[in-house]
Amino acid sequence: MLIKTKKEEQMTNTKVKWHNTNDYDLGCDIKHLEKLGFVNSSYHHDLAPSYELENKLKIFFIDTSTDEMKAESLNCKFVINKVNQDDELKHIYSTNNFDEVLRLSKFASEI
Repeated sequence: MLIKTKKEEQMTNTKVKWHNTNDYDLGCDIKHLEKLGFVNSSYHHDLAPSYELENKLKIFFIDTSTDEMKAESLNCKFVINKVNQDDELKHIYSTNNFDEVLRLSKFASEI
């Protein structure tokens, strides 16, 4: 018989209002990024909502099932960009695994 000694955490995906939907699924519990200092940086004209660690990283949360994202050839849920000195973005990584996003985000100051 196995006895659980540690309560398992159940992850709840954060859902936000985005364009024409009230339940856009970010695919993660955004609180994990907020604890690292990320803030909502979404603009209404962007293809997807985003969170940014000021002057370091910006992460877009892609709904890969939409025709718009398929037309852009975006097939990963999380698109991570480095923010350069001129506020321009440089793509550094895309993934469907939020744990990878968290690991990379913890080292944002070294990127």
